[in-house]
Amino acid sequence: MRPRERVMISLEHREPDRVPIDYWAVPEVTERLKRHFGFQEDEELLRHLGVDLRYVRGPSYIGLELREHRRPTTCGSAFMFHECRHVRDIGIIGEVRR
Repeated sequence: MRPRERVMISLEHREPDRVPIDYWAVPEVTERLKRHFGFQEDEELLRHLGVDLRYVRGPSYIGLELREHRRPTTCGSAFMFHECRHVRDIGIIGEVRR
């Protein structure tokens, strides 16, 4: 069975010949594996390992400049500790001091 068929059959909730294989590793591991097997390109390594899926990089963000909207900071004290919570678009950033 070809990799594309295997993935499509899995997405249709049918049973392929085997589970589709994906590959995720830090660049250092990929480079070391390529050196070990004597490959020049990532694709050679993926084919050798029988990987069915490929990661396709999309375009970079080219829209308007992203802005940070500041929100209020709340602080309080309890049990000899002083805590501040800074609310930002990315989430709540906590700070605890003695």
